[in-house]
Amino acid sequence: MSRVPLLNEMGFFLVFGVVVDTALVRPLLVPALAGRCGAAHWWPARVPTRRQLEVLTTVGGGGGAAGAGRGRSGGGVGMNDDNI
Repeated sequence: MSRVPLLNEMGFFLVFGVVVDTALVRPLLVPALAGRCGAAHWWPARVPTRRQLEVLTTVGGGGGAAGAGRGRSGGGVGMNDDNI
């Protein structure tokens, strides 16, 4: 324990935040919110193929997935020339 009250408070709240995150937020709240979001949950079930990325960017009108439309050297997460 420190003789400086500010350091004691900072240490307490740091430990308290880690415990709350570990015990409540990650095991309970995150899965519950992901289940409530249903189909709107943003994380993909699997990495889309290059063809799916091209369709998304042409139908979506721009914006679209990162790396689509950059040619063979581009690509999104986990996409390279070996996956074609």
